Amino acid sequence: MSRKRQQYQGYTIEATSFPLRDVAGYTVHYNLIKDEGSHIDDTHFESGVIFASDADAIDGGISLGKQVIDGGFTPTKIITNKSCSEPHVSSLMPLPNLDPHYANNFIDANALHITGGPEDTALQEILRLSGEDDTFTLLLPHSVKSEIEHPNTPTDVKRRAARLVFSTPVQLTAPEMTTHETIRSLIQGNAKPGQHETDAFHLVESAKYGRHFITNDTRLLRKAAEIWATLHLKVLRPSEFLAAYLHHGRQRSHTPNLGS
Repeated sequence: MSRKRQQYQGYTIEATSFPLRDVAGYTVHYNLIKDEGSHIDDTHFESGVIFASDADAIDGGISLGKQVIDGGFTPTKIITNKSCSEPHVSSLMPLPNLDPHYANNFIDANALHITGGPEDTALQEILRLSGEDDTFTLLLPHSVKSEIEHPNTPTDVKRRAARLVFSTPVQLTAPEMTTHETIRSLIQGNAKPGQHETDAFHLVESAKYGRHFITNDTRLLRKAAEIWATLHLKVLRPSEFLAAYLHHGRQRSHTPNLGS
C-alpha cells in the first residue's frame, strides 16, 4: 500500500493504492481535501479501476482527482469543524462504503468475545470467511497481543485469536505520535484516563496499513466519523463489516480493467 499527496487548485489530492489479491494489479482510492479555514472538507472516492503497477495506481488516483476538480467538484458536507475544541462531524456526512478486499482489515480483541448479543453471528461468519476466502485480509493489530495473552483473557477468545495473524510491530513516527495524542484526546473526552492511550495506539497502528477496524467498543464507535476524518480508518461493528464485504463481493465482477 502506498500513499501520495499533491496540491491542485486549492485542494489536496490524497491517493492510496492497494494491491489486489485475486487478480494481478492494483486499485486506488483518493480523497479531495480542502481547508476552508473554519473547517476542512474531505471527500472520499473509490476508483474501482485496476492498474498494472503500484506507481500507475498512485498516478491514476492523482489524475482522477484532478479530473473531478476540473469537472467543477464542490464539497457539500463539512467533516472537521476547526473552531471546536475537538473535531465535529456533520450528522449528514456518511462514512465511506469501503471495499474490504482492497486493504488490510484489523479486528479489535474485544470483538472476539461471544457475548450472546446481535454481533456474534457476524463475528463467526467473518472468522469463517477469513479462513476460506483469500481475497481479503483480516489481522490483529500487534499492539493487542499482550491483551490476548493476558491470563484473564477467556480461553475461547484466545482460540479465535489463534486463527488470525498479528500485524508486524511498528514504531510511530513523530507526526504519528502527534496524531496518537489527538486520537487519545478525542476518544477520552471528559472521561478519566484509562485505556484511551492503548486504544489510540491500536487505531493509529491499524491506520498505517489498513482501512477497517472492527470493534464492539462503543466509545470508539461513537467517534467513528471523527476517527475517519483524522486517520482515514473506518471503525465499525462486525455486522457492518460483513455487510460491506458481501456488498462489494457482489460488485467486484463488474470492475473495469484499465491497466496494461
